[in-house]
Amino acid sequence: MSVTALNAYGIQVPGLIYLARTAAYAILLRDGRMAVMRQNGKLDLPGGGIEGDETPEEAVVRECREEAGFEVVVGAFVGEVLQYFVNTDGKPYANHARIYLAEIVAERPETKIEDDHETEWLTPTEALLGLEKDGYAAVVLQWLRTI
Repeated sequence: MSVTALNAYGIQVPGLIYLARTAAYAILLRDGRMAVMRQNGKLDLPGGGIEGDETPEEAVVRECREEAGFEVVVGAFVGEVLQYFVNTDGKPYANHARIYLAEIVAERPETKIEDDHETEWLTPTEALLGLEKDGYAAVVLQWLRTI
């Protein structure tokens, strides 16, 4: 999918200036359940903003470590979306999100530094219904339809 063909999701609030942001997220599975991160009562995929000259895959590895203490190997690219949202810090983002399959190869709780993120393991249906960002849910749904 090319960047110009991105599907856009979320509500753009009139008067807000949305900051362009690139991000990368993971679909992590274990025993038929999917990892989601709970932060401030909302569910999201593990992942987040790409920093500096990171590749999206490097961002997935770093974010999974920081949010959950998971060491992961990034696999196949699943999809991408443009998701508009207002972040927990109050900043509005136009988030170009790339989503990948990833596999947990080790758990290292001591590497988790984002104390406000809690990992929950949900069925894929529960995850789809609970994800706050509808664009991410759309990508997960498209992926689920292929397995």
